[in-house]
Amino acid sequence: MTRLMPTDRLSSARLVTTLLLALTSAFAVVGCGGARPTGFFPLTYWCGPPAEDARYKEVAECGFNLAFNGDPNLAHKYGMKVLVADPRVLAAVAKPGSETAPGLDAAVKDLAGHAAFWGFYLKDEPSAAKFADLAYVNQYLLAKAPKCVPYMNLFPTYASPEQLGTRTYEEHVERFMTEVKPKVLSYDHYALMEGGKERPDYFQNMEIIRSAGLRHDVPYWFIFLITPHFSYRDPSEGDLRWQIYTALAYGYKGLVYFTYWGVNDKRFGEAIIARSGQRTSRYWLASKLNSEVNMLGPILAMLRSTNVYHTAEKPPEGTRGPGPEAMVQSVDGGNLVVGELVDPNGRHYLFLANASPHEGAALEITLAEGVRVKEELPRGPLEPDRVTLQDRPPHMMLNLAAGDGRLFEVRDERKKPENR
Repeated sequence: MTRLMPTDRLSSARLVTTLLLALTSAFAVVGCGGARPTGFFPLTYWCGPPAEDARYKEVAECGFNLAFNGDPNLAHKYGMKVLVADPRVLAAVAKPGSETAPGLDAAVKDLAGHAAFWGFYLKDEPSAAKFADLAYVNQYLLAKAPKCVPYMNLFPTYASPEQLGTRTYEEHVERFMTEVKPKVLSYDHYALMEGGKERPDYFQNMEIIRSAGLRHDVPYWFIFLITPHFSYRDPSEGDLRWQIYTALAYGYKGLVYFTYWGVNDKRFGEAIIARSGQRTSRYWLASKLNSEVNMLGPILAMLRSTNVYHTAEKPPEGTRGPGPEAMVQSVDGGNLVVGELVDPNGRHYLFLANASPHEGAALEITLAEGVRVKEELPRGPLEPDRVTLQDRPPHMMLNLAAGDGRLFEVRDERKKPENR
């Protein structure tokens, strides 16, 4: 069912977005312990809108900050960066070499100096047989425009060896990193199956991408499902939160919705914007979630993942539980995905995400002796306090909705082992 927002609610949405961005900036400057480093955390989508003023305004009001395959002038007008699918670049990817090099030069000349320009789209889900071509175009563009991001997206773990062009998924990812040398490591994984089940390799895929991103010091992105299609279910709010907040716990640095605009295929359900051009209920969900990520994103963009683990008695395939070094030692009342992160100034953070997309949880969390929570980073104005701290033993109480997650700054006062 399509639901339209009245004009007065539109004005309120713009006001809230402005307030959130202002609070984010203020918090980054005057938060406890001095200024926190901040950066750009991309929020974008697959299948963008027509290049029309009203549509780009609508995208910005939904909380997106990067227009995928977008118009640079419209993106700039509404305060967004833009990722361009330029025909000259795509031609060079299809047939790299001297014949298409002038087209690359012209694309860089036309776009690299634009205030909204962020990067060029190159390829989706390439086989390893295409890596040499992508490497050529990637390095050519970076030589001409070093700040440009040539964007490519990889298959998920459930792709076949024939699709990957390698024996294993791990080999596919590592070859991509070493041969293509991307500035961003992106992949898609749609885990939400009909019947309320999730793909068992969802977290294994996150582990592989995180490991490669950290090993090669490249930010890693996640494309997740919002549009039902094929055998994928219509996502609930818990499903969307689960995809977003588990990715943030793993240290991901960019999120991409699949899709924004409705796909003209009867096998697809409605997207954030329906095929008719009307906003669906997903627009309001995406807007709410984007406002939360935009509040945390400038901080998250500067954090490096140092540890990630699951508190379930039997962790998902390809993952592990908390080791003796973990800040979180045990959890009662539900299961968490726990991310430990650090910023460039040495501040420590915990990202706690509900491991279930279906059920909320009232959690009692036991922290390691010597680990103390300093503060919870807010996701919006006037949020109610959700954390109760007890000093002996070091417990924290936390209520999380289905799939939800929270970010905390912590103090780690544990004695470090001496070098021997």
